[in-house]
Amino acid sequence: MATVDDRSSGDGPIEPELDQALGELSHVLWRLRDLTSILVYRLEVQQLVLLAGRVRWVDLATEDVDRCLEAIRREERTRAEVVEQLAPMLGTAPDASLRQLCEAAPSPWDVVLAEHQSEFLTLSAEAEDAARGNRELLHQGLAEVREFIDTMKGRAVEAAGEEGYGALGGASSPAPASAVLVDRDV
Repeated sequence: MATVDDRSSGDGPIEPELDQALGELSHVLWRLRDLTSILVYRLEVQQLVLLAGRVRWVDLATEDVDRCLEAIRREERTRAEVVEQLAPMLGTAPDASLRQLCEAAPSPWDVVLAEHQSEFLTLSAEAEDAARGNRELLHQGLAEVREFIDTMKGRAVEAAGEEGYGALGGASSPAPASAVLVDRDV
């Protein structure tokens, strides 16, 4: 079986330094793909927690998502450094996109990078869908909490013509005009 060093682009064999740099980029991209898959998983777990109404686990699920996002940010910084070092060898900008790197990379790296790009597009769409669903669930839950609090305070139900709950749990009613303030220390 031929190794990457044995393969050649249309212009001849790949320079070892370029081949090594592209290999390093591919390794970083694999780590980013793994982290993005974990992010999708954690977003889906967060969604299940929200759907189940398991309020006690929402913070923990959110922390899991945040930790994964931080790991992705760290790995993304590594990717940016590798691309910056690779740019002069490929003749690209130091902040070249993955698509631009695919176009500039010699074979077989152009195909490898294109496969990474395709998988990132899929994973990104899955993460965006899960995050959007979670935001909607959180907003819905927040609206329900606000409605509940308003009901407890008697605001929302008064607007509907019903009685709410008072401070002691009974039906609330406006204080009579002759209410007296009592101080226990007197």
